[in-house]
Amino acid sequence: CAWDLKSCSLLYKIEVVKGSVNSMKQLGVSAKDPMPQIVVAGSDKMLHVLDPKKNFQVSRNLTGHKSVVTCLSVAENLVLSGGANGWVLVHDAKTGECLYGVGTSEKGSCTCVEALPPDFFITGGQDGKVVIFDYK
Repeated sequence: CAWDLKSCSLLYKIEVVKGSVNSMKQLGVSAKDPMPQIVVAGSDKMLHVLDPKKNFQVSRNLTGHKSVVTCLSVAENLVLSGGANGWVLVHDAKTGECLYGVGTSEKGSCTCVEALPPDFFITGGQDGKVVIFDYK
């Protein structure tokens, strides 16, 4: 839900994911764009990009996950998202294209992913391992 905190009124009720929402991040916060888009990861195996300038409607879906999306991170125009199958996919946020995927966890889910700009991202999984990748 989107609320106006000054008036305590409900502005929008948004049903994006059929199931659980597992993570949300803003895309590219800048002075030029004070209302950046929001990426939502969920149990429907997709990432949904919401546009606050259009009443938080879905502007595009990022696809390619074969299992529940468990976590995500944003680095510049890249969206990094971990899945319950242990894979991380890297999408171009502007085009929606899945650039590549990489296996991160030998047993079970990728439970966290974090961008370490300018060149790296780090993951953790149910196998108890932390893995660092050079994504450039």
